[in-house]
Amino acid sequence: MMRTKAIQIRDSGTNIPALAMKFGPEEDREDPLAMNEIRIAKRAGFTDLSNYLILMRLVDLKTNYDPHKWGDNRSMVIAHYALAGRLDEPTCRKLGLVYSRCVEFAFWNINRVSPVIDVEYMMGATDTIKEFE
Repeated sequence: MMRTKAIQIRDSGTNIPALAMKFGPEEDREDPLAMNEIRIAKRAGFTDLSNYLILMRLVDLKTNYDPHKWGDNRSMVIAHYALAGRLDEPTCRKLGLVYSRCVEFAFWNINRVSPVIDVEYMMGATDTIKEFE
């Protein structure tokens, strides 16, 4: 089943309310409703659904499934990569991030403690994750 989480993307002077959407784990695939969602997504051209995360800014409803489509918006690119679980060590180095801090922000880990995606923390610029506002 499609899972949706309301989040805050935080960076220096930035607080972006957003929705992150991802298809559920493999065991969901036996649920008839989940299978309908999978068929709809495949019809739209999404193939390996485990790799896709759809991220929407709530202020202007801009939505992307590809982190690169955010252009030069550092906050959105890094948050999207982190939520999608696509931050391996080489990608973190390329983006100037601390790998050990990035894994905390993968989609399935969000909301266990806080719905905040803290870009500055992932970059090593701060020592603590920002508070939820």
